[in-house]
Amino acid sequence: MTNNQEDFSRQLLDSLRGRNHKNAIHYLLEQTCLYFQCDAASIYLLEKPTTQTIHPYKEFVRNTNLYPLSYFKRDLLLQLSNDTPTQVDASIYGENAASYGLLLHDDNERPLGALVLINQRPFELNKGEALRTISSCLSKYVSPIQSSTDWNSSTYIEERIRRQQSDFMRLMKDERLTSIDLVPAFQMICESTVETLQVDRVGIWFYHNDHSTLQCLAMYDRPAKKTLNLSDLQKNQFPTYFSSLEENRSIVIEDTQNDFRVSELRKEYLLPHDIRAMMDIPIISGGETIGVLCCEQHTNSRSWTFDEEAFATSIGDLIAFINEHIKRRKAEKEAKHLAYTDLLTNFPNRNALEEKLDSRIEQADTSQAFALLYFNIDNFLEMKERLGYRIGDQLIMAVARRLKSERQPEEFISKLEYDGFILMTDFCERKASLYERIQQYKKLFREPFVVDHQEFFITVSIGIAIFPEDGDSPATLIRNTSRANTEAKRLGRSMTAFYQPSLDESEFGRQWFHMDLTKALEEEQFRLYFQPQVNTKSNEVTGLEALIRWEHPERGTISPADFIPLAEVTGLIVPLGQWTLRKATEQILDLEKLGFMECVVSVNISAVEFQQPTFVDQLENILQEAGVSPGKLRLEITETIAMDYEEFMIEQLNRLNELGVSVALDDFGTGYSSLKHLSLFPIHCLKIDRSFIKDATTNAKNEGITRSIIDLAEHLQLEVVAEGIETEEDLLHVQSMGGQTIQGYYFSKPLPPYQLNEWLSNFYKS
Repeated sequence: MTNNQEDFSRQLLDSLRGRNHKNAIHYLLEQTCLYFQCDAASIYLLEKPTTQTIHPYKEFVRNTNLYPLSYFKRDLLLQLSNDTPTQVDASIYGENAASYGLLLHDDNERPLGALVLINQRPFELNKGEALRTISSCLSKYVSPIQSSTDWNSSTYIEERIRRQQSDFMRLMKDERLTSIDLVPAFQMICESTVETLQVDRVGIWFYHNDHSTLQCLAMYDRPAKKTLNLSDLQKNQFPTYFSSLEENRSIVIEDTQNDFRVSELRKEYLLPHDIRAMMDIPIISGGETIGVLCCEQHTNSRSWTFDEEAFATSIGDLIAFINEHIKRRKAEKEAKHLAYTDLLTNFPNRNALEEKLDSRIEQADTSQAFALLYFNIDNFLEMKERLGYRIGDQLIMAVARRLKSERQPEEFISKLEYDGFILMTDFCERKASLYERIQQYKKLFREPFVVDHQEFFITVSIGIAIFPEDGDSPATLIRNTSRANTEAKRLGRSMTAFYQPSLDESEFGRQWFHMDLTKALEEEQFRLYFQPQVNTKSNEVTGLEALIRWEHPERGTISPADFIPLAEVTGLIVPLGQWTLRKATEQILDLEKLGFMECVVSVNISAVEFQQPTFVDQLENILQEAGVSPGKLRLEITETIAMDYEEFMIEQLNRLNELGVSVALDDFGTGYSSLKHLSLFPIHCLKIDRSFIKDATTNAKNEGITRSIIDLAEHLQLEVVAEGIETEEDLLHVQSMGGQTIQGYYFSKPLPPYQLNEWLSNFYKS
């Protein structure tokens, strides 16, 4: 044993004296990270001493790129020993990431859980006295916690947060809320947040107009059980702290004694108020930080969780909403600003662009050419669905800031649509300066965008229209710039296209396609195909998924991927969806005649359909007219719908549940906040997306995700359907993980009704 290890062990034991269990565990994890120079340390505890199910209990993270830490597999404990660190898979954190685990056990050598150390680069874990001291101390402190019955309180916390957010939603909608009620409302929010997060105090601070001062509008102190009035904070006194806030990022600090961002606050603010840990969440409105929600802990350091930060962020959004609500009611004069500005980026919007173009065209003659450049982020909708609106919004704001940094004084940038920006710029007669400006703007996207401690590499497609040759009115120029952008996207990622008259022919073709779609509805050119869902345990067909096809008289069969997006944009998806539901009920009746009384038919429902206020009433009428039991019908919705329309979703799903129609969450695992939705919504079935099934036999990540979803469904008593099973190898692998209900080409491709009946007969004969 080296002197360094001996000194460390002695200091560690001395520092633990007088600490409670949780504080001691946090201190041990922190010191472990620092001593072994790793990025994170986490404790996983057995759910019960007699099981191998583990849950994360407490963690310390130095490298925020790793946060939040991921769950490890159930069999983690089987890989570990009592006294020898064992390397475990950490590939989820990167190709070169390394992780070591060490078993924790009680005095009777019974396993309690595991200590796991993680680093994004390979590292060697010392096996000397220091590690044995840490392991022994952790075992001592976690033993009474692991043996208790209430240490895993995540479900309780989630329910508490959900209930608190519901109360705040009601507050936001209260029409009686006025500027007079602003401070009392904020005091109530502070007090409720203190209780939910179990912190010592919460304050709401707003900037003055010039952002040089933060004024405390409300503050509640839990130990004192009263509201407080604090002095303003001045930027010239605390420039580092103000600079950190102005980056539109949260300031989450476990120990204020060692964080440079608040070092200036220590003497004037932290020490007088005994603040040891803090979580400052920006209050953002209209793309601008207008204030800060401050959550503070006295005396002891605190390890803030992801759920706590997410909850505080939602409170910040609530405060921003209330403030804007009151400001709009008080300040009618701001109506024009709101009408001419994109609230997310604070850029001019389409109205402002058209006004600017009108003025520019009036002043220009045909020799004074200018160009419109339409920047649109490639594949952004798909990215937003996977990352969620919060990350998507921050990424859009980051793009806006970068574009603004390149803009010259004579140029004009406006925000169009969610992920589009239009730049108006001059160029010389030979267009050389225009090409140069395009390249300068494209260079902005070579470096990654850092959002929420993550790096994103994005590309943009650029469409260009030129005045006067491509249009002499605002509407024409904007339309032709958009068409050029569409052509750029068709050519591939990061492409540039100039408007050409031939692009109008393509637009004409799309209009004809729309007319054909309307005609197809009238003439019933659509057909429903059905793909069986087989329970391999009972060897029975338990369900069918209805899949729509368009049998065009001239173009043949058209995939739904080609016409469903157009139907959603035009609103034709609503009558098309009603047609699909009626045909599905007819198939249910045909199945009953053939003796398949327990078979459930699933129908995919789009976001546009689900938003219709009369959707559930119309569905009930369709079922009653057909004489079909609601229990024979299942609706499939995506996580994206759940994310975008959460409050309305709860109401709609509860009505469907009362009606007796079951609901499946389709493409599970590819959306955002999945577990939250499972806790809020009455879901009956999870469908594992085929992207996880694919290569699951060779891809450890896909296998882990698939196994986790199956285990989750089992614990929540939900049915699970595995899509995309194409081979016997796929089937056996999913079955080995506990999956029973299978859908895919292994059993059958989607079939028209007349082939389906024959297939069903042959299936039960075989």
